Amino acid sequence: MKSLRKLLVTLLVVTMVLGMVGVASAAAPSFTDIKGNAAEKDILKLAALGVVEGVGDGKFEPDRSLTRAEFAKVAVNLMGLGDSAKILQGAPSVFSDVKTDDWFNGYVNVAYAQGYVKGYGDGKFGPNDKINQAQAATILLRLLGYNDNLPGEWPLDYVMKAAQLGVVSSSTFNASADTTRGMFATMAVATMGQTKVAYSKDTNSFSDVTGSPKLMADMSSTSLTTGYAIAAADVASFSTSSPKINNVAVSGDVVLVGAAKLSDLANKTVKYYAKSVSGTNTITYVEVTTSSVAGLVKSVDAVNGTLTLDNGTVVTLAASPTLKKNGNDASLIDLVNSNITALLDSSGKAYRVEGYKLDITGALSAKTTSTNADGTVSNKITVGAVDYSVGSTTTIVRNGAAASYADLAVNDDIKMSANGNTAVYVDAFNQTVTGVVASFTTTADGSKVATVTIGSTNYNVAKDSAGVPVIPSASFTVGQSVKFNLDRSGNLASVASASASTASAKLSGVNVSVTSAGTTYSVSLDDGTSYTVVGTATVSRNGTAAANFNAGFGSLKTGDAVKLTVGADGKVTEIKAYGDFNDIPGTFDGATHPALNTLVNTDGSTAITLNGLSQADTTGISGATATSVRIAWNGATGYASKIEAVNFPVSNQTVTGKATSVSGSTTSYIVYTVETPAGITLASGATVKKDGAASNFDAIAVGNKISSGPVSGTANKYVEATTDATATTITVGSVAGGSLTVTFNEPVKLGKVTVIHAGVATTTDVTAGATSVTVTAAVGDVIGVQVTDYAGNSASTSTTAQ
Repeated sequence: MKSLRKLLVTLLVVTMVLGMVGVASAAAPSFTDIKGNAAEKDILKLAALGVVEGVGDGKFEPDRSLTRAEFAKVAVNLMGLGDSAKILQGAPSVFSDVKTDDWFNGYVNVAYAQGYVKGYGDGKFGPNDKINQAQAATILLRLLGYNDNLPGEWPLDYVMKAAQLGVVSSSTFNASADTTRGMFATMAVATMGQTKVAYSKDTNSFSDVTGSPKLMADMSSTSLTTGYAIAAADVASFSTSSPKINNVAVSGDVVLVGAAKLSDLANKTVKYYAKSVSGTNTITYVEVTTSSVAGLVKSVDAVNGTLTLDNGTVVTLAASPTLKKNGNDASLIDLVNSNITALLDSSGKAYRVEGYKLDITGALSAKTTSTNADGTVSNKITVGAVDYSVGSTTTIVRNGAAASYADLAVNDDIKMSANGNTAVYVDAFNQTVTGVVASFTTTADGSKVATVTIGSTNYNVAKDSAGVPVIPSASFTVGQSVKFNLDRSGNLASVASASASTASAKLSGVNVSVTSAGTTYSVSLDDGTSYTVVGTATVSRNGTAAANFNAGFGSLKTGDAVKLTVGADGKVTEIKAYGDFNDIPGTFDGATHPALNTLVNTDGSTAITLNGLSQADTTGISGATATSVRIAWNGATGYASKIEAVNFPVSNQTVTGKATSVSGSTTSYIVYTVETPAGITLASGATVKKDGAASNFDAIAVGNKISSGPVSGTANKYVEATTDATATTITVGSVAGGSLTVTFNEPVKLGKVTVIHAGVATTTDVTAGATSVTVTAAVGDVIGVQVTDYAGNSASTSTTAQ
């Protein structure tokens, strides 16, 4: 009797909660093992809706069979009842082989209560058994409202109806075979678009539910839209406004199929899925359905509404198409001799044609990236001494392939169109060829290079408008390793570099061979390469040059980190070796460690630095000034060859943005923080560590905590950044004089403090960057606090004022 009571209570709770809960918000992951799989798009749809999850390590395992317990979970999630399953986790099950502490207990409870699953009829569910395709089809049709009153015997009754609805395909369906994770995704997506039905005992038949709602209606009132052309205003940047499609909000982790970024959806035809996130319909999956054709327009026919491309393709325009050239409205005749992209509707007619006249040419001389006060990023390129803004709607091609602003580089050859000072279409080119020059020919007077053979490949040299080759014959020699810039025709346009090459690795061997022909020196590296060393090579160790080659070569040790300078003949002319480093953490105070001066060679060969800056002596790094000291020893002299001290006047500041400016060969880096809003300038060669590992400026992100030094006198040489994965600590003070102060252990970006006094709630916003906020309160008031730090970590608390 007690068990029956428990079951009745459980079913009552199920009935109550099913109407109370929504779909939990979940980030839609990407998976590394579904590319090219037949179910790829379907898997992404279900992941975007929170119906399915990966198996860890970024994988989905589409070919793995589903168990009955797993299928119960995804069926419950498909109906938007995942939170119900969490509430019922631990409640008794009607099945003897489903325990209260099984991870799937809650899902099986909900699935049984809703009539989706029935078990084997012997009191067992078989949670770990593989679910076959007939069983899977049965459960999916039950989600739609079909039951065992379908005509025929099971499983034929359900299978026939599933085939009629298109839930299963005759070409892939095998009733007794296991259901894979990928197959389920395809079956589930086919089910989602079906109309829900109800069974009538009077007529012994099924009919559409009033209003003909689709299964997805349980998750969102806006479930599926097709054929919608998105206006550019609907796909504004996340950092400036919340993007919408058809007036429905787009999730920050939306899954895009057929588009790399949200701005790529502008003016495209799409279909999308939305789900309820915190009570709001939110789009989590968007698939581009537009097709397109591109090329150079050779002629147009205004009467018949067609344009012909240089490859012979004829594009027919739809009624009232949108025609653009360099971002402006255009007529059909304006598009002649323009590069165009035509977007085609379902009938193959162009509803939008975007043309570009590449009439701006020149070298890209500078790139500038800056972070604005509102957190948005502004990108600019300089071509022909004119600055052009590069935005999310700018089309960029580099070396014939789709590219981004980050791919553009100084000295790229540019052909572009612009609308005022805003780049519309950028065609960048920058290709090189590097190798050892085997031979070359010159012009009759010997002043210019006509052809060059690199390895076994022959290249022509580009010519100027007068037909004269552009590369002087004195630019390189035979046997030298040279890097050439190519023009768009594949000719050699200039010499990028002809300097000696370098190789860096760890030393795995040092060899000396003496024969009648003389002595040969060589070194082997741990990457498997080996090099002959000339007998006059310069050798240094830990920054100290050897007195002569023999002494230097003899000081090299296996395991040393080495940098080799390799001449055009492949022989090493310089070796820089580093080894025998000692790290001394903490304050180097002379009390617990030997006095620094005892380590310094009086001949001046010891290099002393603080945060990368040279010091005349150890005075600047003695005592509490230095937080850590690194010493490189010179084994020959017994003194230090280097004493490197690090100290961070800027400590544990919160990053709010950063900027990069490139002009020619000069690069500037700036990090903005809450504590230093004017920005901290980093040196071009600054050492950057992220979470304790060697890194670079690009890895520093908003919300990171950084320490750096020095601040004044020069740009910072050292930066340490750490990821902030910890939520803000909130401390609610006591009421004093009618007010109460809430403090935070770090600056917060967003926050609210709500005071409920006598049943009335008053909310105070926390100023961005604040570490405290004071509100009016009385003893006994309810205090609620919600904050988000710059790293996106959220924290909240609720208490009664004391």
